[in-house]
Amino acid sequence: MSFENVSTNSYDILYQKILEMLGIANLTQEGYNLSEVGFLQFSDLANVNEAVSNENLYYLCNNTPLLSSSYVPNGDLITSYALFLNNLSSASKQSKTNGVISISEAKNVVSFLTGARNRSVKNNYNMPVNSIPISGKDSYLPYYKLMGLKEALPIWEENQNQSKYPYNISVLGVLENGNKVDGGIELAIEDYSKLKLSSPVLTKKTENSNDESLEFSVYEIHAKFSGLGNFKVAPVNWFFPSFFKNKAYSLLPNSPDFFGINGSLSAVVTSLLLGYNLEVKIMLTEESFKNFSDVISKISKSTKASISVGKLNFDISGVDKNTRIEKVKEQNTMYLTPIDIHLPNLLGVISKSTQDYIQGNQPFYK
Repeated sequence: MSFENVSTNSYDILYQKILEMLGIANLTQEGYNLSEVGFLQFSDLANVNEAVSNENLYYLCNNTPLLSSSYVPNGDLITSYALFLNNLSSASKQSKTNGVISISEAKNVVSFLTGARNRSVKNNYNMPVNSIPISGKDSYLPYYKLMGLKEALPIWEENQNQSKYPYNISVLGVLENGNKVDGGIELAIEDYSKLKLSSPVLTKKTENSNDESLEFSVYEIHAKFSGLGNFKVAPVNWFFPSFFKNKAYSLLPNSPDFFGINGSLSAVVTSLLLGYNLEVKIMLTEESFKNFSDVISKISKSTKASISVGKLNFDISGVDKNTRIEKVKEQNTMYLTPIDIHLPNLLGVISKSTQDYIQGNQPFYK
């Protein structure tokens, strides 16, 4: 995601301020892209059973994303990388790339027999995961490493236990430059027509659904976390992006467009944006809060309903409920908090553009 053109949308501003708080607001200038996931995508990346964390990490990192502001998996890194190696030609198959590894060695470390894709025997290129299906036998997937979360998580948990929120982000109704914030909230309700409301509200059909979406004007939005960080991830021992730019090799004719805009190697995940113990405070205009409260009071616990702020989605009732909602009438305000989940929130996936790496002098992993 690029913030080079300053947005006035409340959702974009929330993410922009998260990046600024973490000191990584210039991602796009360095060839990186943020794919936003939302605030309630929980990821078990520090389970006491390391195999569980390993498996979750593998699927987050091995899915190569589109270079888009939304998280859209686009390919399989190790499969695409192995295919790329098989499509390389060289005058000497044993020549080294940057003195690190030869192309034949590179193929061996991603192979199904001796390398990272061996599912049944532990080696230096894979890691233990849960068996799929559970068979009682050990199972392995290509080795990825997540750096820093194990050290950060105890601090975050202590912050939560003490109700501390060191990371606070606010989007006010009018920005410093005088522009008014765009984008309110939407309340999607199943069978909206069955509700008997005392006042009319603006509605529209929700895309690909029979639900109705109600729009309400927002005055302020605040998000706070007990933990927030950007954590580097990388394949271990089997991935050598220097092959992408080494002029000693060339792709065979009719090879796939690996590095094109939709190519399976157009981007590679380099870090995960994680939060912990979230609370969102939304202040509405007086009229909007009155209408919102009227609607909420008519919704049964079994009725499917969700609140959206841009791509942020909070299920507040129905079988998929994941969020508590507390309304404070005197402040025209609602508070949204996740329900009893003590796991990191995956806020976004940061990836490196391979084209930027090939054309520039910056290292692939910083």
